[in-house]
Amino acid sequence: MYFVGAAVLALYGLLIYGVRKKERAEGNGSGEKGLPKKDSRDGGKLWNLFVRCGELLYGGLKGRITNERVQRQLEKLHPAADVGQLMREYYAQKIALALIVLLAGTALGTLVSLQAASEGFLKEGQVRRGEFDEAAKGLRLEASVEGNSVGSFQVEVQGQIPSYEEADRLEAEFWERAEEVILDENESWQQVSRNLELIEALEGYPFKVAWESSRPELIDSYGWVRPPEEGEREEVLLRASVTYGKWEWVHEIPAVTVPPRENSPEEELYGELEELLKHSEEGSRKEKDWILPEEWEGHRILWKEEREDQGLLFWLVGLGTAAAVFFLKDKDLNGKLQERERQMKETYPNIVNKLLLYLGAGLNVRSAFCRIPQEQARKTADGQIGPAYEEMLYTCHELQAGISEALAYERLGKRIGLQEYVRFGALLAQNLKKGNGTLLERLEEEAERSRQEQMNRFRQSGELVSTKLLVPMVMMLGIIMVMIMIPAFGKF
Repeated sequence: MYFVGAAVLALYGLLIYGVRKKERAEGNGSGEKGLPKKDSRDGGKLWNLFVRCGELLYGGLKGRITNERVQRQLEKLHPAADVGQLMREYYAQKIALALIVLLAGTALGTLVSLQAASEGFLKEGQVRRGEFDEAAKGLRLEASVEGNSVGSFQVEVQGQIPSYEEADRLEAEFWERAEEVILDENESWQQVSRNLELIEALEGYPFKVAWESSRPELIDSYGWVRPPEEGEREEVLLRASVTYGKWEWVHEIPAVTVPPRENSPEEELYGELEELLKHSEEGSRKEKDWILPEEWEGHRILWKEEREDQGLLFWLVGLGTAAAVFFLKDKDLNGKLQERERQMKETYPNIVNKLLLYLGAGLNVRSAFCRIPQEQARKTADGQIGPAYEEMLYTCHELQAGISEALAYERLGKRIGLQEYVRFGALLAQNLKKGNGTLLERLEEEAERSRQEQMNRFRQSGELVSTKLLVPMVMMLGIIMVMIMIPAFGKF
């Protein structure tokens, strides 16, 4: 995880260096060019820095991450803006969000790794014991001698032993089950070809078992089989001391070793440290703290509790979230476009009726058309007149720039893309030369059609709400039936 964190930090460092270099090359270290600053409302200088990193990445990945559908949606949402600037701002902010999430996931994963590493070191080589009635706690320890790692050891730390009594019957039952477990994969006591499972405890029983071997060089107290020289077979007597508080039972088991096998130096060292660790734990069971062995044959031993490192998992979650933020942000853009289209559909009947009213009052088509958004702008104090009126206002600006009325109205319908407005633009363009009389008749028909379509939309929305309420209503019905039936059955 540390390597991943360093790599991510190096990537961010390169991005920041690239941003600063670009600003110096432009002679603008204060952010006067490029994307607009958002210090006052949207996150300040830190957000600006991530946005500029996103702008830098967008410049290098423009051909790979841009989407034509996104471009069309941005054009519809902002018809009067520069599409290239919109795309640059949109993708820079998407990348900035992904970079922030990735950085947060990396930082969290690194902190978890550091915490796991720091908590793993045992204070003064001591392990805190629990009470006797508490379950034995397992520890996974890592040993290093003179800076060299030996391996990991799985041990169980027993609680303090108080004084209390035990029953022979329970011990006999325990030992009968224990004999089946001890043989493990071996066929019989007379032919032990694999390591024994010399248990220290058995689930469901409070007994603890300590093992002694008459030939520890052949079979140690952990059940490890160390074969003798080639051609020799030796008998070994295993002694099990079963304890429960101050009570003790002793059982003896004979066994036969397997053909010889040579152990590597690493296996020998592991076995000796394992034996040392076991004897040390057994000898300190009456103490509140277990002092781990500090030396082995004159070499210092460094113990560290082995803990599961979740840092990489957090980083992967952060990476996945960053990717989701980047790719799912387009869904938010699509949602904004759908909301815009919904508002425009709801506004359409009002626009047709107002245009019909102004034409009936004697205004020409152009004056009546431009008066509708201007009047709406005067009514709103915040300047938010709605997307349909914004499109009409944009068309009025086109008319002032010299574009012909017919072309401007047709461009209005194509720019919005909704069937109603396409029909509306074509209606205005086709009837410019026919006079207001024919146009008024067609507009009255269009107004009636728009009202019917609006009523159909309202009806569909109501049916959808009814469908969504069906499941809660059925659940409530079930609860009411239970409330009625329980008292009824209680009378019998």
